[in-house]
Order: sequence, then C-alpha cells, then structure tokens
Amino acid sequence: MQQRLLTLVTVGALAVATTHCTPAGTASNSTPSPSATAQTVAEQQPDTPGTETATADSPPPQTVAEAGSSACITWSEAQADLALTFDQAPLPQMPAGFESGCVFKVGQGLSSPVYILRDGIGLNQITNPGVTTAAYSDGAIPWFQGRREVDPDMLLIMTGIGDMVTYYQACVTAGGYASNCEGFPDNEPYILSEDTACLQGNCLQVAGVPATHLVTLWPNLPDPTAQSTSNEQTAIRNQYRTVPLDTLFSELPVIGPDAEAIALSTFGRTDLGEGEQPTVVTNEGYQGDYLVINLTNEGLADDSVGGYRYRLEFESFDNDQVKLVWVGQQNYCWRSLPPQWTADLCP
Repeated sequence: MQQRLLTLVTVGALAVATTHCTPAGTASNSTPSPSATAQTVAEQQPDTPGTETATADSPPPQTVAEAGSSACITWSEAQADLALTFDQAPLPQMPAGFESGCVFKVGQGLSSPVYILRDGIGLNQITNPGVTTAAYSDGAIPWFQGRREVDPDMLLIMTGIGDMVTYYQACVTAGGYASNCEGFPDNEPYILSEDTACLQGNCLQVAGVPATHLVTLWPNLPDPTAQSTSNEQTAIRNQYRTVPLDTLFSELPVIGPDAEAIALSTFGRTDLGEGEQPTVVTNEGYQGDYLVINLTNEGLADDSVGGYRYRLEFESFDNDQVKLVWVGQQNYCWRSLPPQWTADLCP
C-alpha cells in the first residue's frame, strides 16, 4: 500500500478528518485541536486502482450530481440523523442561502464535522470525476472517503469564499473544552470567533456571516429574559412599561462590550432642543443576574410629558461582553398630582 499525505488548511473549522473512513464506532487516533488551522489528510491507495473505466460500448460513470435528487439531502431533511450525531443537542437553522444546500460528511474525525453547501451547488462540485455515490452514509447523509472521493482543494475554496457551512463538535478533547466551552453559557448560544457561534459545544462556522447573526439561528430556546428573575426583580420591572427589543433594533441580539454605550446609542440625546437637558446615564451595577443601566431624558416640549426614563438590563455574554435582554420605560407626567414617574400614559 502506498501512502500519500496532503496538508489541507481550513478556515476556523476543526479536523476535516482522515481520508479513509472507518465504520461508525471505530476510534480515531487523531485528536483535533480547535485552534489548529492546518489538517493533514492521509490517503491509503491500492497499488493497482480498482476503478472502472468507460469503454466505447459503455456510458461514462454517472456523477453524484447526475444521480438525481436522492444523492443530495438538505439540513431540514437530515434532522433525525444530525440529532444522533450531535447527542440530541438543539440544532440551528441554516443561514440564508444554505437552507436547501447539500449536507455531507468527509472522512472520520473526533469533531464529527458536517458540511453544508450553498443552495444550487451540487455535490459534483466537490467530488472527484467518476464518483457515483459516497462509499458510506450516516443515516441518509452521504459520507465520502476523503481524497478517494472528494477534491480537498475544492473544499478549501468553498470554505474560504463562504460557499460552505461547517457544523462540528468543538469540545471533544480536554484542550478543545478549555478553549471552546469552559466559561461559556451552557444553554445559550455564544460567539467563539468572528464567524463562529456555538451552543453546548456544537459550533456553526461560515466565512462571511458574522457570528452575531449566527447566534440567532438556534430557535425555540428558553427566553433568557424569563430566567433568574427574583420576586424583587419582577416587582421592579412591573413599574415600567416593557419595550419589545424587536421594536428598537432591526437585528438581534444586541451584544457589545459596554452596556452604557449601548444605552446611549439607543436612547441618548445627541442634539439638545429647547428646554431639553443632557441625557443622564447611571450604572446601577448587578441586581441579581442582570447588569442594570438607567437612562433619563428630562425636559420635553410637551405640556403633559416632562421626560422619559429607561431601564436596560444586560446579562454577561461571551466572557467580556454583555447582551441586552430587557428594556422598560417610564414617563414623567406633569399633570399627575403630584407629578411622578409612571409606566402609564400621561393625562
């Protein structure tokens, strides 16, 4: 047997894996490093290849793309098989442009990477000429034998230009757990890098799509604003009129390193009109699980409303950042007796 090696550079993903697939359940000797950007792909090839060649009397081998739609399974169609691969963890939706893309696997790796092509790109774009079908399958998901069946250079190109999504397990080794999972939320998506977001150690990575968008692709998760609110916290919120976040921002979640800066950019005054006073921002520190910022705008040209006060609650996110989870508003009513801050509309 002759062994050839190819070094394949990936963009942020874990191991592409060994090129000769072993049956499911067979242990791999490789230990993928989450921070690695190079992966050696080994191919064992017979001295006398057993591939069939076309003759004048026989048609050329059919490619995967020509084999029909059954050769391509989409993310939504593969949910049952993906759930088994990723230990029944919640699965994300695909970013726009990948909802109907072909799902496939290559080789064997501890990180169990699954690849999704952009809509309209057939599997024949990454398979070698003459490949009729994948040698293996993971349920209905085609599982190719590395260099025997796929073009590794094309995988690299697809990843680099953002035409392929990688979904993989990032915490399967001690080093991977320390780098990719330790200190991050257990039941909430988090940002691992600028183009990678994860939930419970399962990571979604695609070049050209910011991680701030990728974290929104895990649906039907518990509402963080409904968690860890004490009776005291609930009583305080009841003194405000809740402002839905999607009425304030065109894209959620709202994440950043500075809670006061987020509050000012959302409600702060930049130019003062007649009678208006400068915006006042107060950092109240953590109250329970939430960092609280109060912002007040007083002095309005209105005979009933004298000002607005906002309460913004943030939770810690991705170690050194915060995420806005709740906003409440009060009005200062001149005509009330006595004048007061209230969640109600002013008379």
